[in-house]
Amino acid sequence: MTGAGRIVMSARVGRLMVPAVLRPLAERIADLVRPRIGERCLDALCDGGVMAAVLARAVGVTGSVLAVDEDAGAVDECREQAVALRLAWLRAECRMLGAGSIPPFDVVTSLLTLPWAADPGSLLRALGDARSGAAGRLAVAVWSEPDSVPHEEAVAEALSAVRGSRPGAVDRGFAFSAPGALERLATDAGIVRGKVQAVRDVVRFNGPDHLWAALVDDRPSIAGLPLEPAAAAESIARVGARLARYAASDGTLIIPVELLVLTAGFS
Repeated sequence: MTGAGRIVMSARVGRLMVPAVLRPLAERIADLVRPRIGERCLDALCDGGVMAAVLARAVGVTGSVLAVDEDAGAVDECREQAVALRLAWLRAECRMLGAGSIPPFDVVTSLLTLPWAADPGSLLRALGDARSGAAGRLAVAVWSEPDSVPHEEAVAEALSAVRGSRPGAVDRGFAFSAPGALERLATDAGIVRGKVQAVRDVVRFNGPDHLWAALVDDRPSIAGLPLEPAAAAESIARVGARLARYAASDGTLIIPVELLVLTAGFS
């Protein structure tokens, strides 16, 4: 299958995460930065390219999107999508982005990937420097505190119960969720007049089995060694029980979530 509908994900996230979680959140971030026809956009770390794809559709054929990741696999797996959406994909150390070798960007984004950078502070500084002066619009989104992201926390607790230890990969995603943590990182990165705001949305899963497949089975960094069938069934039951209050009459889980979004360049 080719074309704009195909998203191939790297090890950090899985294919099932796209419609359930990532695409709706990418669209919310796009609403914040308001990409316009003909503008230049940067997305880093781009991971599987969901945010970059949303930007590409917004800027049209006269615009451009550069999607950067430090992981070669994340870039290589997205070549087909790059052709379809006129995206440029680059594997690079993100510090290169602000070095003057790449023209500045009107819009710069990062969706839930800042905690996965080898050096988050350096990445954030590079993203700030890559903007086209003070008018360049920046939006960097991370998860808010664990209680505000019930689906991730439910998975972490279920895995802890059956394995005896909490999965570190889940907690890494909350690296900047503590009050003031993202603000301090932005200040250290030299981002002037940055503002952190809470953005609320919902994520949707067809039920606990779908949620487990998207968050665990389809994400190697979370899953680790495969669970035995009995342990997996017990974990899914725990997730279903914890999230039962979010179940609609047809079994769909409609779960409220909260992002912290650092923005800059808005008047």
